[in-house]
Amino acid sequence: FFTMEKMVSPSSPENNSENNTVIPAKVNPKHWVIHGVSYDLESFAKSHPGGEYILLLGQGRDCTELFETVHALGNKDNIHSILEKYRVKDIPKQNDTDYFLWKKN
Repeated sequence: FFTMEKMVSPSSPENNSENNTVIPAKVNPKHWVIHGVSYDLESFAKSHPGGEYILLLGQGRDCTELFETVHALGNKDNIHSILEKYRVKDIPKQNDTDYFLWKKN
C-alpha cells in the first residue's frame, strides 16, 4: 500500500528513493485520464467489453498509453462516442512542482 507524504518536485533531493512513485496531484483517484481529459468510468466498468479488470488498471492515473494499446484496432469513433458520455473535464497541464510523493508502507 501507499500513503501520501507531501508535495515535492520530481527533481527535488527528497525524491531520491527507489521505492517512491511520483504521481500528478490533479488526477482524481476515482477518474481515468485519457489524452488530457478526465473521465468517470465507474458506472461503465462492469459493462466494459474487455472486462472490468482491464479498465480498473487505469483508474486514478493518466492511462492514455494503456487505452491506446488496448484499443489500437478498435473502432475509434464508437469508442470516443462512449467516452464522451463519461467526460468530466480537461486536465490542465502540470508544471514541474505540482506533484506529491507516495511512499511504500
